[in-house]
Amino acid sequence: MVEIILFEGVLESEYKETYFLINKLGTGATSQVFKGVNNKNKIVSVKVYQNENSIDHFSREVESLDEIKHKNIIKMLDHGKGILKTNSSQNSQQINYIILEYACYGDLFELIRSARKGFGEELGAIIFKSVLDGLEACYDSGYYHGDLKTENILIDGNFEIKISDFGFSNKYEHDTMVYSQIGTDGYYAPEVYNCHTNGFDPLMNDIFAVGVMLFIIVAGKIPFCDPKISDKNYKFIIKQNLKGFWKKQSRSVKLSDSFKDLFSKLVDFKAENRITIRSIKKHPWLVSRLIGGSREKELFEDIKNRQKINLYKIK
Repeated sequence: MVEIILFEGVLESEYKETYFLINKLGTGATSQVFKGVNNKNKIVSVKVYQNENSIDHFSREVESLDEIKHKNIIKMLDHGKGILKTNSSQNSQQINYIILEYACYGDLFELIRSARKGFGEELGAIIFKSVLDGLEACYDSGYYHGDLKTENILIDGNFEIKISDFGFSNKYEHDTMVYSQIGTDGYYAPEVYNCHTNGFDPLMNDIFAVGVMLFIIVAGKIPFCDPKISDKNYKFIIKQNLKGFWKKQSRSVKLSDSFKDLFSKLVDFKAENRITIRSIKKHPWLVSRLIGGSREKELFEDIKNRQKINLYKIK
């Protein structure tokens, strides 16, 4: 068994390796993620599944990460059953764990929230392209993600974008339909609300979530709360009144016409009308911002400055 010791604690693995958990990075519905270090002083992320109801999420994540290999997908280093111990108690608990590469710059949500602004269209396009590349790798491997959101987009020490959290991921085959609600409020598509009756295409649900993420990455705010007729912003999209939607958005953010066109095609009310990844990559908004001089160094500096703001606020 792996031993996970928390200072906060310790994890013992079935391979007799020990991980010391330094601090908590995040908490989800079925798991907790810690910054950890093994007995060889390697910094890692340790995902701990303690809930009995979490076994399905654990299995899905392990299966997906074992199959999907890409620089924009978080890398799984180890997984299995372990013993969780804490310094403050003699008690120990058997858990399932996943050891992941450590993304030292955290997630996009915190970087945007701490700076209280988006990355803008030019720098946002660089981030967005990496997200698309990672998602395309999922599809090429036969998997959908199921819970895309800015909280699940991480940045490592080399400023590589990493898609994480594959607990809702699953195998996808032609015409696969899902009949259970997956994902996170505000990101999943309108058809998910009626999934128990009609089902939904999980790839088109991913595309919708990508659209919401794109808006947040660029503008630093959400485009709408929920894709329902009752939502004061999304109702414009349902009624195909895009002029009304963008007029309302323009009160707080200025966006190019090509951005507006791409976003509208990503979050169309009808799943069959949404743009595909292949078409997204050919869209003028993305192509025009990736041609010419690279602005990656500018993006790297922006990320570092945002993390400094975030660390200052934590203190």
